[in-house]
Amino acid sequence: MIALWSVIHIIMSVLIVVLVLLQDSKGGAMGVFGGGSSNTVFGASGGTNVLVKITTYLAIVFAVTSIVLANKTSSGGSSAVDDYVPTQEQPLNPQPNKADEGQKPSDAK
Repeated sequence: MIALWSVIHIIMSVLIVVLVLLQDSKGGAMGVFGGGSSNTVFGASGGTNVLVKITTYLAIVFAVTSIVLANKTSSGGSSAVDDYVPTQEQPLNPQPNKADEGQKPSDAK
């Protein structure tokens, strides 16, 4: 089932990229694939609204598939930290032994 959602997710991402590249920029510059002329497939301005609507719906489907994939691949609330049992650690600054306090480094031969 995860494979099906993954395939849908990849298809949606590729379609969104293609549709965004097909759209004209808001500055009126030419589009990526030779836009700017009035003899386009959808007419002078008719394609803009259609492409924006299709991109919006594909973005919604992409978001839904992202949420579904995140939910399906989660491990059900368990974590690697749940089974962690801390061990008894040594103190960072160990106290010196009382037997070692009286000896000087030169005396310990």
